[in-house]
Amino acid sequence: MKESRVGAVRGDLMKLTTHIRRRRAGFSLVEILCVIGIIASLAGLLFPVYQRSRLAAKGKVCLSNVRSVGLSALMYCADFDDRFPYATDDLSKTFSFLHGDDAEEVRKMPLFSDVLLTYTGSKDVFRSPLDTGTSIMENGGSHYVRRPTLYQAVGSSFYYSVSAGMKLSGSSEFLSYFPIFQSAGGHWQCACAEMVHGETSPASDPYKAANYRYSISFGDGHAKTLSFMEWDELSRSGPDR
Repeated sequence: MKESRVGAVRGDLMKLTTHIRRRRAGFSLVEILCVIGIIASLAGLLFPVYQRSRLAAKGKVCLSNVRSVGLSALMYCADFDDRFPYATDDLSKTFSFLHGDDAEEVRKMPLFSDVLLTYTGSKDVFRSPLDTGTSIMENGGSHYVRRPTLYQAVGSSFYYSVSAGMKLSGSSEFLSYFPIFQSAGGHWQCACAEMVHGETSPASDPYKAANYRYSISFGDGHAKTLSFMEWDELSRSGPDR
C-alpha cells in the first residue's frame, strides 16, 4: 500500500517537473514584448543614421556626375574656340521670358544634354541618384512640376547656366567661381523630411536656404556641394545674366 502511494507521489512529481521544464523552455508574453520594444528602440536610433549615410553616398555620385558633365563642357570648349555650349535647359526654356530681350533666342536653343551627349558618351551621367523631381523653381518660387524625376521628364537632373553659353568664354577670369551646372533640387540632399514636399522657395525661407544643398560644377572643372545661400551668392557673380 505504502509502495503504491510512494509511486503515485513520484509520478505526480515527475509530471510537475516536466510541466515546469516545458514552461521554462518558452518565453512569456511580457518577455517577448520587452524584446520587441528594445528592437524597435534600436531601430529608431539607427534608421536616421542609415538614412544619412545613404543620402551621403548618393550625394557623392551626384557630385561626381555633375563634375563629369562640367568636364564634358570643357572638352566642348576645346573644340569650339573656348566657347561653352550654345544651349539651354528645360527650366530656362519654360521661363524664357525672364531673359528679357534674349527670350526668343533661349526658347530656340537646344538642350545642353543633347549637345554634350557626344562628349559624355552616356545619358546616365546626366542623372542624379538623388533626383525625386521638382515642384517649384527654387530661386523664384514659380511652379515647375517635373515628375516622377526631372531626368525622366526632361533628360537631365541638372540645370545649365544659359548665360555661360551666350556670354562666357573658356578663358574667362570668372571660371573658378562661376557655377555652370547644378543639381536641380536642393531638397534632394536635405535630410529634413518636413522640407521635401514644401511649396515655398528657399529664397523666401531662411531655414530652407541654410539646409537645401546643391551639387555644382564650376567653369574651371572643379565641383563641390553648396547650400542655397552660398549658391545664390555665386549665381549673381560673373557675366551679366
